[in-house]
Amino acid sequence: MWHGIIAGAGNNGTGVTGVYVAAKLMALKAGGVDRSLSTTAIVSAIHYAVANHARVINASFAGPDCSQALYDAVSAANAAGVLLVAAAGNDGSDNDTVPSFPANFGAPAVCDGQQKAALTNVIAVAATDENDQLASFSNFGSSAVHVAAPGVRINSTKPTSNVTNVLLHNFDSNPTGLGYVFGGINATWGISKSASSSQPNSLTDSPNGNYQNNTDSFATGPVFTTEGQKGCRLDSQVRLQTEQDIDGVLLETSRNSGTTWEPLRLITGDSNAQFVSFTWGDIADGMKSSQFRFRFQSDDRQAFDGVYLDNVRVACVAGPPSQTTDYQFLLGTSMATPHVAGLAGLLLSVNPNLTVSQLRNAILSTTDRKASLRGKMSTGGRINARAALATVVTNFTVTVNTAGDGTGTVTSDSSGIDCGATCKGQFPQGSTVDLTAAPNPGSVFAGWNGDCSGTDPCSLTQNATVTATFNIATPPPVSSDNGGGGCTLAPGATGDISLLAMLLMSLTALLWRAQRR
Repeated sequence: MWHGIIAGAGNNGTGVTGVYVAAKLMALKAGGVDRSLSTTAIVSAIHYAVANHARVINASFAGPDCSQALYDAVSAANAAGVLLVAAAGNDGSDNDTVPSFPANFGAPAVCDGQQKAALTNVIAVAATDENDQLASFSNFGSSAVHVAAPGVRINSTKPTSNVTNVLLHNFDSNPTGLGYVFGGINATWGISKSASSSQPNSLTDSPNGNYQNNTDSFATGPVFTTEGQKGCRLDSQVRLQTEQDIDGVLLETSRNSGTTWEPLRLITGDSNAQFVSFTWGDIADGMKSSQFRFRFQSDDRQAFDGVYLDNVRVACVAGPPSQTTDYQFLLGTSMATPHVAGLAGLLLSVNPNLTVSQLRNAILSTTDRKASLRGKMSTGGRINARAALATVVTNFTVTVNTAGDGTGTVTSDSSGIDCGATCKGQFPQGSTVDLTAAPNPGSVFAGWNGDCSGTDPCSLTQNATVTATFNIATPPPVSSDNGGGGCTLAPGATGDISLLAMLLMSLTALLWRAQRR
């Protein structure tokens, strides 16, 4: 979901475009396949991100836990210059009075009974809708929440589930042929007909009544493979009755056909004589010699009915994602948060030397203030990527002067220069700015002086000062007729008899006039 919001590929005619398409993502799995999210896993993921040089952590989750370990992990990220962008939460409540973590680490907090200082690397994010209104579900807080970002009807990546059952045991047809091996101390594992989710059979630790005290027994399933598979997990239907927090069943997994075992999950308690769907946890992907076993353990006190297991399944998400159907409209502060994390990455792309304080300030000091958000968060605004970029990009300055007795304008192909006298423009470092001089009617452009010369467009890539000279145009020559009108005769060529004839006619006319006098 958040992957597409942050870094969805652009200009490919598919899906959506992320805030920062060139982002490098470090996808760390802290949540379980059953949607559980333990503090231990979160802390481990944060430390891993810091150790592997992440600059921004997207924390699209929220909860009431304010443990010292979680605070210390976020504090360590702060010391390492890592920004943590956290979802404010989706309870529609005020985080100033009902804290939500890790978002509330950006404000003074009480953790494990101790007052903790605000961590300055945290940005807590609320969600807005398409009308720049605070989303009805979004948490808020004039002190504990800092900024808002779009979080309603956000179209993003959400891969279609293509589930393959690598293993499925319902124990109903030839259950003894499934390859389970039973053993251990006081082992009584077997197939039962007394209770099942799918009729008629189930797997149980004690088919003939209550389990025994001081039990450490197991039911080991067959070897199977997850080669070529991804996102594998083990789930089942479970009916349970044990001494709470004392007796229970532990799932263990092996990647080497049972040579070594790793504990996955322990359950105890009472399901009220009902089978419930239960996800035990992740199974390693791409392993050819996987195995699991259910291990039942009890102490020397009370004994109860025990555990029944049915429809034991290893399911994997297989197959490539679809480029046309793996998109979905989503909502939540978990959608707003990656907008801010993506913006942080975008700012770092143009200025990688930003400190975490500068990065945070660039985002929070450039928001679009909204009346609907006033008093709901410390900035009272929604992020503005363009404004934030303008504060961190490294620029060079171009100063343009004009001279001469004529007039004209100078413009730049990257907007920033448009003046008829003196003006300055700021341009991103690494870009090229072309200046063009255009004389007004009656003037001519005489050329550049300073950091440019000649009359061609002036190209600049660093701080520069140039002068454009405009002169009054020289008027074209005007012919004079001495005020008398008349005509002008073109000279004839040598030997032109028409000139002689005209001369004779003129002389004759003059003589004739003289005789008449």
